[in-house]
Amino acid sequence: MDEKTYRVAKDVYDSLPLRYRRRLPDNRLKRVGKQLLHRLPYSRFKYYAKEFAVADPSEVARTDPSEAVRSEDIVPLIKKNFEVLFSAYWGATIFPTIYALIADNIDISREEDMNILRYIWDKDKEKIEAGEIPSYCVWMVLKNRK
Repeated sequence: MDEKTYRVAKDVYDSLPLRYRRRLPDNRLKRVGKQLLHRLPYSRFKYYAKEFAVADPSEVARTDPSEAVRSEDIVPLIKKNFEVLFSAYWGATIFPTIYALIADNIDISREEDMNILRYIWDKDKEKIEAGEIPSYCVWMVLKNRK
């Protein structure tokens, strides 16, 4: 993630209500239970806001080899080896990073939580369409050059 994209993602993350950025000290979440946590008053536990951070590429490669750590090389190599008939960039630049930090605080049965996810997705799309950040996902129709 380049510096500009990092700043955009951090700004969107920091704009979220604390309830989504919270974490419990000493890993109490496992003992309390994620769904029960949503029903407790906020004063029941002392919450700490998670600091915004992105995954280290070497850690991603170690834990999830399906991720494309050198993904910036994929599209140029495709264009070099195939005729691109159609391509559409469709987002997912900041959403996955932010979602990974808030997932424990999301209950998809709650409309408020779904609205937060829509807000993040919309910000992702808005920033891409404005040219402020690149799109990390592309759909392409290709033709072999042979």
